[in-house]
Amino acid sequence: MNTDNKPQFKTVLGIDERLPPVENSSYKLINWTVDQRSRGWDNRIGYESLIPRIENKTTWLGFQNGGPVNSVYSWNTHQGAKTHLLYEQAYAGALTKAFPTDANANISLCEWKGNIADKIVHDNQRSVPAKDEIYTHYNPIGKNLVVLSGNGRPLRFDGVSLRPLGFLEIPSPPKCWGIALTPLAANSFSDVTLIPIIDYVVDFKQSYGLGTTTASTGADDTVKYRWKVSFLMDDGSESPLSSASIPVTWLTPASTTYGQRQCVYFEDMPLGPEGCVARLIYRTKNLSDGNTIAETFYYCDVIANNFETNYVDYTKDTKLGAQAPDDDASILFPAPGARFSATFKNCLFTDGGQADPQRIFNSQPLKPNQYRSLDFFDVGNRIGGDVTGFMPYYNNLIVFRETAIDIIQGDAVNGFEITPLSSGIGTRGLHTAAIVPEAGVIFMSHDGIYLISGGFVGGSKMSVDKISDPILDTVKRLSPSMIGKACGAYSPKWREYHVYFAADGSDRNTLGVVFHMDKKSWSVREGFPVGCITVDSRGEFIFGHNIGQVVPTPVFPILAGMVPTESGLFFISRARNAGHSVTLNTPPQAPAYYTITENGPPTSTWISANHTFGFASIKKHVKNVFLNCYTEGSNTYSVFYNRDYSQAYTTSNIGLAQRPEFPEQYIYSATTNELVYGPTAVTADTVPTWEIPYYTQLKFPIAQGAASVFSVGIQTTQDFILIDYSLEFNASNTETKAARSTSAY
Repeated sequence: MNTDNKPQFKTVLGIDERLPPVENSSYKLINWTVDQRSRGWDNRIGYESLIPRIENKTTWLGFQNGGPVNSVYSWNTHQGAKTHLLYEQAYAGALTKAFPTDANANISLCEWKGNIADKIVHDNQRSVPAKDEIYTHYNPIGKNLVVLSGNGRPLRFDGVSLRPLGFLEIPSPPKCWGIALTPLAANSFSDVTLIPIIDYVVDFKQSYGLGTTTASTGADDTVKYRWKVSFLMDDGSESPLSSASIPVTWLTPASTTYGQRQCVYFEDMPLGPEGCVARLIYRTKNLSDGNTIAETFYYCDVIANNFETNYVDYTKDTKLGAQAPDDDASILFPAPGARFSATFKNCLFTDGGQADPQRIFNSQPLKPNQYRSLDFFDVGNRIGGDVTGFMPYYNNLIVFRETAIDIIQGDAVNGFEITPLSSGIGTRGLHTAAIVPEAGVIFMSHDGIYLISGGFVGGSKMSVDKISDPILDTVKRLSPSMIGKACGAYSPKWREYHVYFAADGSDRNTLGVVFHMDKKSWSVREGFPVGCITVDSRGEFIFGHNIGQVVPTPVFPILAGMVPTESGLFFISRARNAGHSVTLNTPPQAPAYYTITENGPPTSTWISANHTFGFASIKKHVKNVFLNCYTEGSNTYSVFYNRDYSQAYTTSNIGLAQRPEFPEQYIYSATTNELVYGPTAVTADTVPTWEIPYYTQLKFPIAQGAASVFSVGIQTTQDFILIDYSLEFNASNTETKAARSTSAY
């Protein structure tokens, strides 16, 4: 038997908690990302406040006195040139109140304005979601962003202000005056409900006016009209038509003395909601002959604004336009409690809210405010539970339900249809769903993380596959009742999918897992207080703090000792720092009461898979561990190791991240702001060219007894890039003992 063995694990994969694991996988991998240069594991990650250089400030302005951030969304417009960063946060109503139980705290929908490090409050009266409720959902459609919470009115944001989504009320009928057939005396006025037309300069006999110019039967002719009105919104949506006005009736006498056509005057024309750009007027033709003609309405005119309340109708019957829309062509918004939405084939799809959770409504194309009465699906006739969200994916709209997945296909012209995709797999964590290029749609369910793939045009079939088996133990830590608070996102910059969830019975997100596209494997994130997450146009992960400021900012001496904590929005970066903390200054406290400092880097942990070296029955004596990495100056490391699945780890000697056979490299001292060569400072004129990190091998001799299974790991807060590793061991002829025949107890 060859007793000199030195296997090298050239590609270190992510976590594999299965038995047996993949040989070059990791048992633990906490707080690492992938180094693009070497494809190794890089621990240079952390998170920073969205406020630049906050450690030099004494306030965080827009996040002051803010509790947990309940939602965040980066809406990119103009090809990413303009970004609206919206978020919801609770703010204390009194400095003596604490978070998050402050009864005076409101949930405010704000927009972060980075250039002034402050915010714009768009809505400060939003309802606080329950602990297990899904938070606010954002969805762009055209020039608007739909904002749905399920606890308040559906809204749409146009980049400037919030407006209600859909029509919440029917226009009131137009108020019209009657007709006075006799001319008025000089300087006299008509009745307030009548208006004469005979003294008008325009000859209404020719091209204008309502009614007839003379009776056609030799006797008086009855003339009768009615009107309706609707609102036209800035997106082209048209509201339901109002009820018909009271009829305006007059007689056209047989004598032509006063037989001219008439005009009708309107006052108090109904005004539309915010976003209304015009009001459309519809009218019947002359309902003569004893009202035997059906009351069919036709387009008459438009008031091209939303402020004029007076109008005069003098359009002849022959100049009326197309027939008015049917009553079912536009209805009141059918889902006032909607929680989720998606844009698919230019239509806005919404759920029915808690009051109607198994219905799906869709708007008219490019008209998110306009819905028809029969444009909906009811999924209550199939097993799967309530609708829990939507996700557009190529030529399909994925419909998530509690324990099922459906897909909607088709278009508004030929009609939509809904078909089942999967039964038994669903999710209540819509905010974990994200489209990952080269993969599909990833989402978290109560029993794992799944991938929906396929679905391209040309006969490809869609499939739903579980991809979290390598981290099955980690995913089992999910608190099922809190999955609605789980959140996830994919960044093309980092090439990572992140999902954060409440673990081990917690009521807020405490644990994260990351799927690395470059490795096709998983790692874990700990110590990142992610309550909600989004990705901006540059691919940056932006998240809201899941706890926020626990006590008010101490702005009065009476509040001395009440030290605030970090709150607001943060982004994941390569800075070796995990947020910031606040230290109360010693009185006199002028001008600031406290100082903001960095917390320092998060702890990174890597533990290899348990190696059997091909045959677990043979005992091995591991002599050396070789970690292949980049040099990192005077950072020091040690490895720890165990044998045969023991929970007790042994620590090796400490080594520098330098090439042991060469002189020490120049490093930068953060305390003296100069280059040093080991412990000795050098002057500027003797400083050589700055050296890039070198690929090197760190050797750690270890004293390990005979083992059937061996694992090694490293835990550090210093910069480290693990490219691959090797283990040197000797094998003996000793084999594992036979199974116990009796118990000692």
